[in-house]
Amino acid sequence: MALLSIFSRNDIWKTGEFFKPWDPSHPSIFDHISALQSQDEDPNGPDLPDEARFNEGNAIRFVSGAMDNLIGATDEDAAEVVKSIRQVLKNPSETNTGKLYHLLKEDGAIGTVDDALSLISQNPPPAERFVLLFDWLARCSPDREPVKFAIAMLGILDGDNFKEMFLTLGAHEEFTKFAGVALANSLPENEAFQAQVQLAHAVKGWGRVDLVERLAPNGDDAFRHWLVRDGFQNAIMDEYLAYIAATEGRLLEQLSTENAGSDEALIDGAAGIFIALVAGGPAEDMSDYADGATAAFRWFDLIEDRPATLLCAFAAKSLRSYAEEPGGPEHWPATAAAKLRERATLYLKKPALGVLVPEQIRTDSGSEFWLAKELAPDVGIDPWPMILELQKSHSGEEYWYDLMRTDDPDRIDQVIALASDLLPLDEIAAGPADEMGLGPEWRHHSALDFIVQDLDRFPGKGWLLIAAALQSPLLRNRNMAAKALKVWSKTDWPPEALQLIRQAIRQEPTDELKATLESLLGPELSS
Repeated sequence: MALLSIFSRNDIWKTGEFFKPWDPSHPSIFDHISALQSQDEDPNGPDLPDEARFNEGNAIRFVSGAMDNLIGATDEDAAEVVKSIRQVLKNPSETNTGKLYHLLKEDGAIGTVDDALSLISQNPPPAERFVLLFDWLARCSPDREPVKFAIAMLGILDGDNFKEMFLTLGAHEEFTKFAGVALANSLPENEAFQAQVQLAHAVKGWGRVDLVERLAPNGDDAFRHWLVRDGFQNAIMDEYLAYIAATEGRLLEQLSTENAGSDEALIDGAAGIFIALVAGGPAEDMSDYADGATAAFRWFDLIEDRPATLLCAFAAKSLRSYAEEPGGPEHWPATAAAKLRERATLYLKKPALGVLVPEQIRTDSGSEFWLAKELAPDVGIDPWPMILELQKSHSGEEYWYDLMRTDDPDRIDQVIALASDLLPLDEIAAGPADEMGLGPEWRHHSALDFIVQDLDRFPGKGWLLIAAALQSPLLRNRNMAAKALKVWSKTDWPPEALQLIRQAIRQEPTDELKATLESLLGPELSS
């Protein structure tokens, strides 16, 4: 038996067929992504095969790549992982392979990989065995963390043997960060840059944010051209990359070229960058952009005689709001700020916008609808009646938030009446629980949130909605109901309110909200 075991272990290094410490019914992540790509489908569309296992016991799911990009390295102990790697390379038994796989699966790769690489480089293992082990893990593992770790290990090897694998796995946001570093480490500088650019084009979320941040300081003309037109746009927040696009992408320089006025993609890209810079957020913003005013002037020169668009109009609105900041915007002389306010106002007065805005609100199509409703007051249009009609059509979209953006009590009465008609209040009032309420099946509860969160401004209005929210399984619904009742005078409460609040106190599963509800009654009504 011992001799057979020895021969079996030796055969593994010849065949590359390791003991698989996972359920054989679980599909390989690499095969999953490859299959989607071969069918010209977005690899980030369906869940990864390990989604349920990876998120088991977690109430909150993060978008792909978020954990590694936001949290970054942790304090996981890499020494045990490296020791286990060396044991497998010496003796790839089922026990040793299973132990290593368990460590890689349970310890996030982002927390161990850097230290593991450092420890391994101090005493490099046999290269052929090292390659066989991690190529097998990268291609065959059904779990994401071992795949990430394997990408990083293979990335320290010179040559393009694994370039296509890195590009395949990196096309999924969960692996882009690791694939990008592996490409940079394993390929010659220019080839690595072009491969990472190819990957940056393929992804839209955290993967793009990470790659653009890495690539922008050394970008060539082609990269800068892409960056200011499309590359800064991402599915997380354009604010992450807008400043990089403006500076590393040389926005002012591109706006100053001879043919800039006929480059619609450049003009739209600049508009998006200005909007994101003014909005500000997690990265540098307009206050950090020293050429902001000059670039804005040049942009206005280019759009002045072009047909008006909603995107450019919203960028003009954003720039005007920034120029109107108390004390004047940083880096902008007072005279420049005043002139930019004037130019933005003139653009917003273009007659074409008075036609585009209501037309787009009525047709209700994506981002153009959002731009139109935000621009409506600036072009003298009241969007509220049109949005009410959209909500009445019950097309599947929800406009409750927009409808509640009013101080008119009569309009609030219309919203309450419509919500009472459209929302299944009896189903919503299923009884208090501790549900997170994530996903499309909770859309009615989310709609109720948008309404009830503003009813504190209208005492006495919408009691039926508040009553339903008070009995909802979603904690945020119940919190919103308590928030409204806290502001209302008890004289605004209907006769049945006291009984319902007492019932809610008895049933409330969270101590904090229970205390809030008890405080609504006060000592005189709590018994």
